Amino acid sequence: MASSSSKVWLFRTITVLLPFVILLLLEVVLRGVGFGQSVPLFINNPQAPSYLLPKPDVVSRYFSEPSAGPDVTIETNFFLAEKPKDGLRILYKAVRRQLVSLMALARQLLACWIIG
Repeated sequence: MASSSSKVWLFRTITVLLPFVILLLLEVVLRGVGFGQSVPLFINNPQAPSYLLPKPDVVSRYFSEPSAGPDVTIETNFFLAEKPKDGLRILYKAVRRQLVSLMALARQLLACWIIG
C-alpha cells in the first residue's frame, strides 16, 4: 500500500498537470475541427517576392471585429523569406502583461504546492 506522503505527491502532480492536459486536448480538438481562422503575421512583399513584410491589417489577428481594435500599423521591416544558412533571427514581442499574469499563476501554483 502506498504511503500517505507518496499519495500527496501524486495528487499534487496530477493537480499541476491536469490543466495543461485539458488545454492541450482542447487545442488539438479545436484544430482538428478547423475552428478559428488563420491570419498570418507576415505576407510576401509584392515588390520583392523573396522578402516578407508584416501584414498591414495585423490587428485582425487579435480582434474578431477589426473595427473594435485600435487603429495601429506595424513599422514596415522587410526580411528575407528564406533565412540564410549562417543567419540568426531574433523576434521580439512585448509580452509584459501576459508574462506578469503567467508569473502570478506560477506563484499561486507554487504556493498551493508548498502549502498543500
